[in-house]
Amino acid sequence: ILSSKQTKHINKNAKLRTATLYMVLKCADLGHSAKIREQHLNWTQRVIDELFKQGDKEKEKKLPVKEYMDRTKNVNLGHSQATFFQLVVLPMFTPTCKHLGLEDPILHHVQANLSHWRTKEAARSRARTEAAASGGGRPTRFARAKTTSSTKATAAHP
Repeated sequence: ILSSKQTKHINKNAKLRTATLYMVLKCADLGHSAKIREQHLNWTQRVIDELFKQGDKEKEKKLPVKEYMDRTKNVNLGHSQATFFQLVVLPMFTPTCKHLGLEDPILHHVQANLSHWRTKEAARSRARTEAAASGGGRPTRFARAKTTSSTKATAAHP
């Protein structure tokens, strides 16, 4: 018969294994975030296409459509992806990878992809500021996202 101390230890280990498995599955769901840039951009475009298709179906049913699911709205992909990485991807991947000892290469790719989106966002912001300063009128707030599935994720940026 196990002592209560042994039972507590077994239960604690089982809970840790369950929590670890849960986080690994959540990370796998967002696995494209940890791929090399070319693969990440390809998968990002696939996700965007899926979101737009969902938005199209909601429009057909006369339901409200979230802005990021509406292909007719302006989409700032750099900003939305950088924010997604900061609020969802990093908080999920960082502790999971550190717990499992997988910081390299997984977190390296996550950080590189976040850097890519931050660079896109900063370039877009500079272009808007320069256009406004040059008297060229108020620039478009966001770049229009391409609506075809063959479009690369980077095509949403000027």
